[in-house]
Parts: sequence; structure tokens; C-alpha cells
Amino acid sequence: EKGQEVSAGGGGGGEKQENLIDRIMKWLGEGAKAIKNKFGDLILISKDGNKRFRTDLTNPHGDKPHMHIEEKVNNDWTDVGPHRIYPK
Repeated sequence: EKGQEVSAGGGGGGEKQENLIDRIMKWLGEGAKAIKNKFGDLILISKDGNKRFRTDLTNPHGDKPHMHIEEKVNNDWTDVGPHRIYPK
């Protein structure tokens, strides 16, 4: 499945990037925490453990660097929206 390119900043300001981060944090809810996987990629996870924002920037598994927005469905992580989100 093809990913979606999004602008997470660029130009000269961080306004778009801040907006994206704010939206992700709002979706994750109060008490979300940040962790890193063994490759150093960022994972933001909701307090209840059912939503996460995951980056594959350091180790994109043979693809271009990308991100995922996921929810647990039947105890499996499922992408919300496009399978991969590619930063511009």
C-alpha cells in the first residue's frame, strides 16, 4: 500500500511541525509517553497503550524514512489512515 507524503515543517518555520505534534499528542491523550526502539526511533504511546505514533527514520527497513499512526485492533497494531507517512 502506498504511503502519504506530509509536510512536517520545512520552509523557514516550525509552525506546521508544531501543529502536527500538537495534533498527535491530542490524539494520544493525557499521560502519553515517549520511548525509543533499539534503533533510536521515536515512539509516542498513549497511557492506555492502545494508540501510538511510531517513526521509522533511523531504520526504515529498506524503505524511505517514514512514520506510522496506529491503534490496537484485536490486540494487533493497525495503521490509522495510510500505511506509511513519508515526511517531505
